[in-house]
Amino acid sequence: MPETIIRKNKSKVDTTPSPLLKPVTKVITKPLPVVTNVVDQKLSNDVLTKSSVISASKVKKILDTNNLEVMEVISTIKRFIEEGNEVKKGLSDKQLDVVGKYINKHKNKLEGTESPPSTNEVSLRAFLDQKFKFKKDLTVYLAIICDLILEEIMGASMEHVLSIDKKRINNTHILDSQLSNKLLYPLYCKLPSFLEQTTLNAKRSSVAVVSETNEETSLEESDDVVEDVVELSESATKLNKCFIGNIKSIFNDIKGENINRLNVQKKYQEFLSILIVEFIERVSKLLLITLKNNSTSKFIVKGTGITVIESLMTDYNFTNSRYMELVELIESRN
Repeated sequence: MPETIIRKNKSKVDTTPSPLLKPVTKVITKPLPVVTNVVDQKLSNDVLTKSSVISASKVKKILDTNNLEVMEVISTIKRFIEEGNEVKKGLSDKQLDVVGKYINKHKNKLEGTESPPSTNEVSLRAFLDQKFKFKKDLTVYLAIICDLILEEIMGASMEHVLSIDKKRINNTHILDSQLSNKLLYPLYCKLPSFLEQTTLNAKRSSVAVVSETNEETSLEESDDVVEDVVELSESATKLNKCFIGNIKSIFNDIKGENINRLNVQKKYQEFLSILIVEFIERVSKLLLITLKNNSTSKFIVKGTGITVIESLMTDYNFTNSRYMELVELIESRN
């Protein structure tokens, strides 16, 4: 009997709720904690993963350009599919061999479906499977190194400009003699744009020393010097402005309030942007070679990047590699 009474009392309370309390309990107490937690978690993740001014996504975009051959085939296959043509007629024997190997590898899966994919669809899957995939830990690692390279070069240029009492930093202020003892020099000293620009600047300096006229001696130090045209690779030409905004941000950060009078020429920013593109392209090729020689995986991770960077620094100065200094510097940015 007591149990029955209790149930009846509960039933009465439930069936006659207060019309004023009902909307308050459903609208206010339920959704707010969920929304707040999601927002806080997203902001927290953004802060934790931001390790560099250079965007890791931009680095990945350039790394992906080294899938160029595979991407061209994928583009061809997609075009044939859109036109309703048999894709096998547009592929070479080598490319058809890739499709054949993919079919053999996934034979059971392909035959087990109710509606087996067409030859065109299988060909597309086969080449999508050929793409190398760069993991985020690798792109973040390389982005930090790009930041450090830019800081190193711009820092040396600032010192030089201040020493000659100038205000505007331009390409003539990138001097090999002032960078050759820097930590990251082995990573960029052999890049095409760096070699051409520093060689050109060295010639200008020689002319300035030999010359006896003030007009000629001011050539190396001129703020408005006419820049020589440097031939660039096709990919570097397309991406040469990719990092200009990042470069300006880094420049403002490292110059500080004490040297606000300094400014940086647009050509100088473009040069550094191209240099970073070339650096990523070089690393990308070495990553692919390393992976092909040591693994069948299509995923390239931070560990492979560490191997490449360490080898570049060790090969440059085998007896006295400064790679561990770089490790400490990178760890301080994470």
